[in-house]
Amino acid sequence: MAAGDLTDLPTVKSWLGLTTTGSDSLISSLITAVSAFIPNYLGRQVLSASYVETYRGNGQDVMLLRNFPITAVASVAFAGQSITTPADPVALTSGLLFDDRTLTLIGYCFPIGLPVVVSYTAGYAATPTDIAQAAIELVGEAFRRRDRIGVSSKTLGGQEVVAFSLKDMNDTAKALLASYQVLAPF
Repeated sequence: MAAGDLTDLPTVKSWLGLTTTGSDSLISSLITAVSAFIPNYLGRQVLSASYVETYRGNGQDVMLLRNFPITAVASVAFAGQSITTPADPVALTSGLLFDDRTLTLIGYCFPIGLPVVVSYTAGYAATPTDIAQAAIELVGEAFRRRDRIGVSSKTLGGQEVVAFSLKDMNDTAKALLASYQVLAPF
């Protein structure tokens, strides 16, 4: 399994009903390709990674970050100051707080229009099951499609017509990925 792969070879082979090893290399490369496609389609990374990103200050104390779920915030820097300590709303101490998607400053506001540099970690430690299933289905479709590239239908024995979908992704995979997709640009 390559770093960043969203599923693994045994799982895909089981889903495809394959028991031989003759296609392992091809399926492994398809897994890696699909695992690169999915984050591009979603508009964000899925697996946990560290980020240093620059945002434009909004004059408020809350900011939506590009990648999620946020798992740690190391620092927030703007206008010559760096905030690294967590806030304690009960003890009324200033600092930073975060949840799944948002970064909140207690006792500070992001300066309007000025650069704000946020160093944080976000993403899932392991691939969520619905994203893994979408990856499995996309790999399976690519694997089966290799014998009919560009073919939309085929007549069998002059009596039966088999039609193939030419969509970029099946509806099930789209539905599985929908809740993870970033729809608004940053």
